[in-house]
Amino acid sequence: MSEEITVPVAHRAVMGTGPYWFFARIERDAGAIGCQRPDEVAWVPFDRFCWFLPPYSLVELRFQEFHCVSTGVFCSGPLPEGVGNEPILFEAPVDPSPETPEAIAALVVGAGKSIQISRSQTPTALGSACKNVIDRHFDSAVPLSELAQALHVCPTQFSRAFKRDYGVPPRVYRHRLRVLHAIMKLLAGDKIAQVGFDVGFGDLSRFYKQFRAITRTSPGTYVPG
Repeated sequence: MSEEITVPVAHRAVMGTGPYWFFARIERDAGAIGCQRPDEVAWVPFDRFCWFLPPYSLVELRFQEFHCVSTGVFCSGPLPEGVGNEPILFEAPVDPSPETPEAIAALVVGAGKSIQISRSQTPTALGSACKNVIDRHFDSAVPLSELAQALHVCPTQFSRAFKRDYGVPPRVYRHRLRVLHAIMKLLAGDKIAQVGFDVGFGDLSRFYKQFRAITRTSPGTYVPG
């Protein structure tokens, strides 16, 4: 899918890929974009670049009066053979964006020098455990307090450990996984009323509220036809 993206002001956005892998080719013509890493923002030095995010990646993007054209794909299939498990960014070739998993894999593997863009590259054992349990249960209605109990910590410890390592509260991360999962289900033809419950929201009003807060549009935008 190809889209024009405009971020007219300084802005911060968190992106989680959930069970999908993501590839995009970006053509920037204004502004700046960077990826927050544990101790610094890695500002992208290229006007034409690609990024590849494996399943359950978490990246934090920084925008400064940014405008680009992005051509990308989310995929639920297996990772293309030969690619790694770390989210990366690299300068894009002049060639058009690849259209098959095999072509994407060839481009990623042959990219040469790349920039690691994960929000947390060395999480603590507890922070990593918190993320893993959210990743496994993001589409269930189980409260975060129960996920904390499964790790034998209190909800406050759970939340602090996750935010310290990944930069955002766990509920924010889980909302993003749910909304992306909802988008993929809607594009596949699932009904809006059912999707909200399938991705873990307990009622439709919460689903619509979080969906609009993250996408700035309604679920109906992603219904085919």
